[in-house]
Amino acid sequence: MTDYPNDKHTCSFIMSAKDQTNVVFYAGRRMQANKDFSVNLRHVLTRNDTRPRVSGWQINNVTSKISFYDYSNITETKTNLLSITVAVQTIHFSRNEPSHTYTQTIPALIFVSFNIAGALIQDPAHSMFLFLICLLFQGLFIRDFVGKIPLYYNSLPKIREILFFFYF
Repeated sequence: MTDYPNDKHTCSFIMSAKDQTNVVFYAGRRMQANKDFSVNLRHVLTRNDTRPRVSGWQINNVTSKISFYDYSNITETKTNLLSITVAVQTIHFSRNEPSHTYTQTIPALIFVSFNIAGALIQDPAHSMFLFLICLLFQGLFIRDFVGKIPLYYNSLPKIREILFFFYF
């Protein structure tokens, strides 16, 4: 979660049949078969503009690959007779954050423009007025700003660093 709002992640999981008799995995159109495995795998992704979105994430691609699991690791070739044929499913997804521009980028640009304008104006009254307007905008947007920042894995985001970055 370090490249918000442009994070991209990959998640893999394996699928196998409980009974390894008469099962064949098909990955796409190319059949890779173990002599005793027979299951069809089909992944359907819709058009680019209607790809599935799940909880703020957009699924970009789903891939299947046939591998062998020998109770210690996953390999491309069958290493021993006890290896199980598995389908390795890989999901590639990226964050879908359409409101990032409105809740963080535009308010940050407004704050920066008022801060720079206040520093360039020679009249202290006008400079103080721009500073107070900047505080007003911060008060209006701070709830959306903090609410849209994703949590880190083990703690809240370092808000001081983010605010420092947006101000300067």
